[in-house]
Amino acid sequence: MKTKVFIFVILGAFLLVNCHESEGLDTTNKGLKKSVTIENIGEIHNELLAAYFASQTRGTTVAANDISSYYDAFKEELFTSGEYDISGQEIVLCETSISDFEDVMSLKIDSSFFENSLDLVLDRIKNNDGICDEVKHVLYEITDENCILSSYELSLLAEKYKNYVGGEYLVVYSNIFKSSSNYWQPMTTRNSDNRKVIAADCLGGLLGLTCCGAMSVIWGAAFSYSLDKCLDPATATVETSDSTSAEVDNGIEEASTANYNGNDEVL
Repeated sequence: MKTKVFIFVILGAFLLVNCHESEGLDTTNKGLKKSVTIENIGEIHNELLAAYFASQTRGTTVAANDISSYYDAFKEELFTSGEYDISGQEIVLCETSISDFEDVMSLKIDSSFFENSLDLVLDRIKNNDGICDEVKHVLYEITDENCILSSYELSLLAEKYKNYVGGEYLVVYSNIFKSSSNYWQPMTTRNSDNRKVIAADCLGGLLGLTCCGAMSVIWGAAFSYSLDKCLDPATATVETSDSTSAEVDNGIEEASTANYNGNDEVL
C-alpha cells in the first residue's frame, strides 16, 4: 500500500512539474516580440501596410485629407498589435508626434504630395548636424527623381558609408527600398506609379529616423500609403516616366558599375 501511495505521489509531482514547464513555455512564446531596429525597419513596414490594407477590407476605412490620419492609424497598429517591442521608444513617439513633425502632419494628400514631402525631408537632412557632408551628398543623389539605382546598388552604398556619421540613414533607405519594392512591385493592377510610392516610403523612413526606429516605420508606411492614394493618373501632375540617372560622386559611380539582379526595383 505504501508503495502505491509513493508511486502516486511521484507521478503527481512529475505531472505538476511538466504542467508548470508547459505554462512557462507558452508564456514565453506568447511574449516574444519583434524588436524595431534599422536592420528590420523595411520588414516591419511591410507588415504594418498589410495589416492596414486588411483593416480597410473589413470596413474600417480612414478618410483623410492630410497625412496625419494615416500617421495615427499606423502608429496605433504598431502600438496595439502586441507583435513589436518598442520599449524605450513610446515616450519619444508621444512627445515628438506634434512638436517635431507639425509641418509634416499638415501635408495634403493631393497631386503635389510627393514634391512637398521631398522638400521637407531634404530640408531636414540639410540642417541635420548628425549627418556628415559625404552622406548628405549621397542622400541628395539617391532622392533625386532621376535616380535609377537598384536596391542592390543602394545596398552597396549603405555598406560603404555605414560607418560614416549619419551612415544609418543610408542603411535605412536601402532597407526600406528593398522591402517596399517587394511590397508594391507585384501590384500591377494598381493605378499608382510604384516607383514613386517606393520613393515616398524611403523619404518617410528618413524623416522618422531623426526621432527613432519606430517613427521611421510609421512615417515610411504613412508616406507610401498617402502617395498611393493621391497618385491617380486622373489627378496626378507629377512626371512618372523613366529617365536616366544624374551624374553622381565616385562612390555612387563605383556602386553603379557592380553586377546586380536585373529584377531589382529601381527609381
